[in-house]
Amino acid sequence: MNQEQEKEYIVKVPVYTTKPKIVNSISYNEAIDRLKKDIDNYNKKGEKTKSDKRNKTKIKEIDHIDYFDSFLEKTPVLLVKITANDINLWDGFLQTETRINFKRDFKLGSENNFILFYPNFIGIDIKKLKMNWFCLIYEDPNKENDEIIKCAKIVLRQVLNLSIQNIKHIDVLNELKKAKTLSELSIKLRGVKFDENDVDAKYMEYLVDWRLKKEKEDKFEKIPSELAQEIIEEEYDHNEYQKKEAKFKIGKKEYKITTAQINDAAEQIRNTAEAIFTDSCVVYESELNKLYNTDFILEKLTPILINYLSSNDE
Repeated sequence: MNQEQEKEYIVKVPVYTTKPKIVNSISYNEAIDRLKKDIDNYNKKGEKTKSDKRNKTKIKEIDHIDYFDSFLEKTPVLLVKITANDINLWDGFLQTETRINFKRDFKLGSENNFILFYPNFIGIDIKKLKMNWFCLIYEDPNKENDEIIKCAKIVLRQVLNLSIQNIKHIDVLNELKKAKTLSELSIKLRGVKFDENDVDAKYMEYLVDWRLKKEKEDKFEKIPSELAQEIIEEEYDHNEYQKKEAKFKIGKKEYKITTAQINDAAEQIRNTAEAIFTDSCVVYESELNKLYNTDFILEKLTPILINYLSSNDE
């Protein structure tokens, strides 16, 4: 069977950029060695990094991290493989010949969560040289994408002490102005109200908590950028909604602008913006047996990294 007739799996590859840090005279190899040293130190620790989600019992644990050296032309890169477990499981079972119910001390793990690290230097003055990392996340088709992203972010922030870089609100708007038309634009409003409940008076003495959650989403297609900017910057009723999120794509970058009300004061507003470059590669059904082969992963990710680097040079 040739590849044209085979089932295809589209593998998304989001690229995250870490915040630049000032570095003294350092080479590409030294940057990679420092990253490997941080990973080695983590693996030697007895205590493992854990992260939970609010109001959820399940906890994500980073068990072990492996790495593999490679090169993009003459620049060294590092492919990192994360072994992660879900622990504190209160529900679930494994069915074989018999049924095995999960216990709280059971671990449900995956050893194939991959990130490709590329060292990037900023500036030419050695005394003011900065560097950051371009991180390509391999969202393989065997897992939910948000699970892989969660693993990657835990390792970046809590193991390697790297912060993901946000961009300025004005920079997103400037990118928007360059585009004539947006293929898609999503505006989402979220709000919570804690008063004016309609609980019957006879139940009031037993009521301990009440809230009304509201969500409104508008989606637009093929909208001119001038109108899109108007909608993004349009004021909303802060009594009804406390958060506004605008999402759109330009080329292979997805932009998100979030406007959130701080505390209860409508005049205290926080704006954040982020841009994520997302590319993809194709894995054919006959290639699934190579899905976690490091050479295969590097083969798939290298063209995406080259494309990303060329887009940054523009």
